[in-house]
Amino acid sequence: MEHFSVRKKRSEEKSFFTRDLRDALEVCEFIPNRLYFATFKSKRILKDTDDTHFFNTDDLLVYTNFFMDFGPLNLAKLYRFCRLLYGKLRLNILSKKKIVYWTILTSHKRTNAAFLIGSFAVILLDMSPKEAMAILLNTNYKYPPFNDANMGGATGIYTIRLNDCLSGVNKAFYFNLVNFADFDLTEYESFEGANPHSEGDLSWIVPQKLLAFAGPCGERNGNWPVEVYLGYFKERNVYTVVRLNKSRYDSKRFTSHGIDHYDLIFPDGSTGCLIGIYLMKHYRMTATEAIAWMRICRPGCVIGQQQTWLEAKQSWAWKQGDAYRERMYGSSEKVRQHKYGVYSIKGKSVSVRNSTEAERMEKFSKVRDRISKRRTSQDDNDEMFKRTQGDLLVAARSANVSKSKTRRVHP
Repeated sequence: MEHFSVRKKRSEEKSFFTRDLRDALEVCEFIPNRLYFATFKSKRILKDTDDTHFFNTDDLLVYTNFFMDFGPLNLAKLYRFCRLLYGKLRLNILSKKKIVYWTILTSHKRTNAAFLIGSFAVILLDMSPKEAMAILLNTNYKYPPFNDANMGGATGIYTIRLNDCLSGVNKAFYFNLVNFADFDLTEYESFEGANPHSEGDLSWIVPQKLLAFAGPCGERNGNWPVEVYLGYFKERNVYTVVRLNKSRYDSKRFTSHGIDHYDLIFPDGSTGCLIGIYLMKHYRMTATEAIAWMRICRPGCVIGQQQTWLEAKQSWAWKQGDAYRERMYGSSEKVRQHKYGVYSIKGKSVSVRNSTEAERMEKFSKVRDRISKRRTSQDDNDEMFKRTQGDLLVAARSANVSKSKTRRVHP
């Protein structure tokens, strides 16, 4: 995708606001005399005029919630929006029209709509998150923060802001964690947990490095069995599985297929915590930027006090990253930019295995020993190990997907 110029023009035609947007509560200008974000009080039918094209995604790009969470919208929906708006800006029949992306005042829909167009501005209009937020904040109405997917239904305690999401997107694209010019939408949606026809429940967070997936079971009972993942893992060069929750399958079901398997058991799984540390260490993301990126890739990631823990570890992770880059590259400022992003079409055939099994086992054993010394051992029969937060999210998402399907069939 090429970027669009945002050089400012001097003035707007008054008739545009007094006629086409006379009922809008507010209007934000992203490209002068060309692209706007408008908020209306309620749903309506907005017909195109000779000068203006309207479009809305409130009922097209919808977040599938677990509990009281409502966003941000996932990577597939962001990709779809960027392609949609990019296409409209390049369409000949719309070349002389102002394009208005509009939403309604309902806070959840409006915040997600702002996330979409704000991210578009960061990705394709060369705006910084600060510049995009300055446009979006030119308003009398607040954007509520995104809640975590906690099971207790509490809101406003563990949250990330719209700005965190735009900043997380900015760093992800800068370091080429994702590239929408080389992105396999079908692959993402085929393994997305909210998809009722999903072929599994997994999400790439860091390309060719970190893949989060729902802990498999011995047989299908809420989670997917091991065998569902084997073919995909081999195709995508996934050579190692680290189990973070209580064993519910025989590790030999992986190792017999040439996939290394290690146990690093935590009471609540903690997948998001460990990946979050990696993002902060290697890309100098803040804790909330890392959480935002993980939730965009994998909605529901990082729950409750896991966020507090990541925030407390932010400075430590940055120092570890600076020391690592100084040691490896001679400069703490040299941060890796990936050749291929997550769900890259071009990078599917690239092999990343560059060590022997014995070397990997030795390295992992050292890490596991250090962690074991720092935490209190738990009884294998402890109730915490029986159902992790991830298990509960899978169950909640399945229930919500079923309800959604029922609503669509019986409107």
